[in-house]
Formats: sequence, C-alpha cells, structure tokens
Amino acid sequence: MSRASKNNTTKATAKPRLGVAERLEKETATRAYRKVMAGESVTAEERSALKRYEKQQEEERRWQYYESIPQKHWREMSGRQTKVLHEQAEKYCIPFGEKTINLPRAVRSFHEFLAANARRLSEDDDLLDAAISSPALERYREERAILAKLDHRAIGNETLISTT
Repeated sequence: MSRASKNNTTKATAKPRLGVAERLEKETATRAYRKVMAGESVTAEERSALKRYEKQQEEERRWQYYESIPQKHWREMSGRQTKVLHEQAEKYCIPFGEKTINLPRAVRSFHEFLAANARRLSEDDDLLDAAISSPALERYREERAILAKLDHRAIGNETLISTT
C-alpha cells in the first residue's frame, strides 16, 4: 500500500478498496482470529494469514505513529527546548515546531535542507582547526563531523545509483 499521494502527503483516513485476493486474505485472517478467540485450533493457512494480517496492521499503525509524534517526545529525543525547536523550524523550514511532528515530512525537509546547503556545510571551517576548546565548540565539531559523514554517504549513494 502506497503511503504518499500526489502532493506528498499521507492519507491515513482513506480506506483503499480491497481486491479479491486481499478480501480472501482478510476473511481467512478473520476466521482464524475467531477460532483463536474461541480456543479452537487453526489450520496452517489460517495461522499464516493471521500473521500476515497482524504484520500489515502493525505496519499501518507504525506509519500512523510516525505521522503524529507528540512534540514532548520530539523534544526529549532532540535534547532541545521547545523554544529552540520552534526557532530552528522557522529558520530552516523543517516542520518540527508544531504540536505533533510528522516524521516523514520532517525527515524529507531535513534532507532537502542538507542537499540545498551541502556546499556550504562541506566548506572548511576555521573553528574546526582552532586550538581553543569549549563544550559548545566540541558539540559543534561533532555535529560538523556527523554532517560530513552524512554528506559523504549521500555522495556515495548517488554514485552507486548513477553507475547501475
């Protein structure tokens, strides 16, 4: 099942029309679930259908969670205050300053930001080579190293894609 529509937003509320195979699979899973709840034994086919159905349901729930991360959780994961998150969201056009965070949208925006600023981010920086040190400067150096690794991986992936 595709998660994206024409305008790159997700539609969690729209129910897709099931084909014949999907309907049969769902009916088999439903029958298996009823048997399990009644304490009856299930066939291998029913057990398999039930596992596939549960896996599909788990995947759909996971995407729903990804699309609605509470700001509190995002704040805890980022280690930043709400004020800082709002400032960064506004400054860098990355949508994590809202009440809930749509992770796929935020990740897409983050990578678009990295791509748009790759040249600036990869330029040499005098602060990286400075003899002085402070906790803030060390964090800055670590973040620059992480960005350099991400950029290097992105270039490597582009090379792999273009050669295949």
